[in-house]
Amino acid sequence: MAEKITLVINSAFGLTLAALAAAAARYVFRREVLGRPDLWFAAAGAALTAALGMLWGALGRPPLSNQYESLLTLLWFIFPLTFYFHRR
Repeated sequence: MAEKITLVINSAFGLTLAALAAAAARYVFRREVLGRPDLWFAAAGAALTAALGMLWGALGRPPLSNQYESLLTLLWFIFPLTFYFHRR
């Protein structure tokens, strides 16, 4: 189970990097070169939500007991802010 959780967390990280690359390319080239950044961020947020749900189920408690789990949860709360500021 731990390998699956790690795979989903790494996928969320990769999707976040893709979203940042798409946003940077959109800023530099003034058009969507790598796709829409908000869709990449949505996919990353969904992957992070799945990872936190899997982690919560495996641990039997909310994932907030150490720095790693707390930062993952903090990142989960930051994703809606990215949508807000991206839309502005």
